[in-house]
Amino acid sequence: MPMKHAGSLRFPGGLSPLILLTAATGAMDALIFACHGQVFASVLTGNFVLLGVATVFSATTVSGPLTVIGGYLLAVLGAARWCRGDDAHRIRRISQCLMVEALLVGALAVAVALSGNQLARTLVLILASLAMGVQSATVMAADSSSPTTYLTSTFTRFFSDMAADRTVDPWAAARIGALVIGAGFGLAVALSFPDWGFVLPALLITAAAVLVAGQAGSVASGDG
Repeated sequence: MPMKHAGSLRFPGGLSPLILLTAATGAMDALIFACHGQVFASVLTGNFVLLGVATVFSATTVSGPLTVIGGYLLAVLGAARWCRGDDAHRIRRISQCLMVEALLVGALAVAVALSGNQLARTLVLILASLAMGVQSATVMAADSSSPTTYLTSTFTRFFSDMAADRTVDPWAAARIGALVIGAGFGLAVALSFPDWGFVLPALLITAAAVLVAGQAGSVASGDG
């Protein structure tokens, strides 16, 4: 029995902004973990585990996981309220949230570059976690079936559907691949240009925000 394609996208702009955002997530998590304190910018499961480890091993600090969890939570609360608050202007609000995320990561990229990669670790973690929290809440408000920052369920569903129903979701596979590629490229940029590592995710998020904004403009023109 041949494999069948499955899955659908409701995210404004389709697959391209989702791929860009997922690649940015990979880059952000790789950069934060490898270069700024061995915590994750978006993988809260990992941060909760690290928080538990820190309560047992005195050599491990709880400040990093707590900072990321706190920043992520604040961003989720704000972005979710804004993106879900007005159905008539949902796409425009989604594009606005992504632009805010792009500004946060852009500010982080500039700050790290100007400080010679000596920017205070806490500030790096705050800006990164705020950005990832905005992204997670925004994507969930637009299309809860296509996350870009937590792909364990996506990975599980992809292979479960393949085994049980012989269906393949190409968009899920694309996002998983984008996460891996984004992490690799993000770290490669940081190793080659230590002060400019966050430029890559900033550009990826900006491109995604522009694509969604274009969709919002098209919808507004059609309504007019």
